[in-house]
Amino acid sequence: MLMQVRRLSQEQEEILEEVRRIPGFEDLLQASPFEVLLQADTEGPVIVINHSEHRCDALIVLSGKEVSFVCVPGQGRRVSSAEYDEVLRLVMKVSWDRVASEVVQKPKELGIHEGLCIWWCPTSVLSALPFHAAGPYEGADGTEKYLLDDYISSYTPALKSLITARSKSMTEVGGRIFFVADTRLPSAKKERDTVRRVRRIDKQLLDDPGDSGSSTKDASEACHTAEQHPKVAMDEVLRLSSAMQFCGFRSVIGTMWQLLDRDGPFLTLVIYTYLIAELGEGEVRFKKAAAAVRDAALRLKERGD
Repeated sequence: MLMQVRRLSQEQEEILEEVRRIPGFEDLLQASPFEVLLQADTEGPVIVINHSEHRCDALIVLSGKEVSFVCVPGQGRRVSSAEYDEVLRLVMKVSWDRVASEVVQKPKELGIHEGLCIWWCPTSVLSALPFHAAGPYEGADGTEKYLLDDYISSYTPALKSLITARSKSMTEVGGRIFFVADTRLPSAKKERDTVRRVRRIDKQLLDDPGDSGSSTKDASEACHTAEQHPKVAMDEVLRLSSAMQFCGFRSVIGTMWQLLDRDGPFLTLVIYTYLIAELGEGEVRFKKAAAAVRDAALRLKERGD
């Protein structure tokens, strides 16, 4: 058995060496040099949150600054049901108190002001926390605020994924909409009709997941496309949303927990209206995804229901 393991390991290494001779795959399955990882901070700070049994730190990647990164140490410490709501609010508050409150102060000190995009790169069990919604806390004007009131938040499963997405052509090209839905959810057809109000749907697939190449075991499954499931290794980043990024999609909007079905059409309308709006000079649509989600969340919060 040991000899077989050694032989297979040697074969694997030989195959990897062969693949690495192909242009574009030189560092396949190898750690990226630190100088390369610094390229992730070209459009806003990237915050890597490390977690282990010994300590927890937040590393803020800062290319183009006097310092390349800043360490913020010591960060160690049913959807419609009242119980679910109570737990979610507690998680959001703890996320602010233990992590976000200290982390977001550093960008301000370095001249990175409110309104910009923060890229979160959490690891281990922290991948399940909603840092974009951390709060509440008291704003400068004395009002109750959440992190999404001050910053646009986005997530990346790894710094290299973010670099790869940004390294592709920034030329805006025409796109098509492929709509897949499970009509066991009461609002699914309403969401489809909402999308049609802002853009033509080129192809739709209703109640036929077998032909789409994806399948859900229940109607709420799509509400967990960016969720870190407790039964999966916490350092495994290949959730559905991040897997789509690895496959080449430059921006993916995913959900970290179950969404109230009645909110779906409203969020769909706001997000797609934002994304389909006329682009400014040099602007590309995929970079608007995080801002579109934030805009929808703020407007949903303003409704107060």
